[in-house]
Amino acid sequence: MASCEKCWARSGGDVEKYHRLLRENDCSPEEQAGAGATECQFCGRKTIHQYAGVCVNPDCAAEARAKSPGANIGKAEEEK
Repeated sequence: MASCEKCWARSGGDVEKYHRLLRENDCSPEEQAGAGATECQFCGRKTIHQYAGVCVNPDCAAEARAKSPGANIGKAEEEK
């Protein structure tokens, strides 16, 4: 699962603070995806997570998110 980049940045790397911020905030998918996010070809929003490479927009079709660039990162290693 991709992290919320806005909450992570605000937490200063403190995991407990990060989890508290996640509970307290309702960040947009664009905020969650981070400053380096790119546009999703399926939903048209800038919600391709800057590190995970998957669309974090919950309104984007699940099958579209699975096809987004980066969705299969690490899959080859898991299958071994």
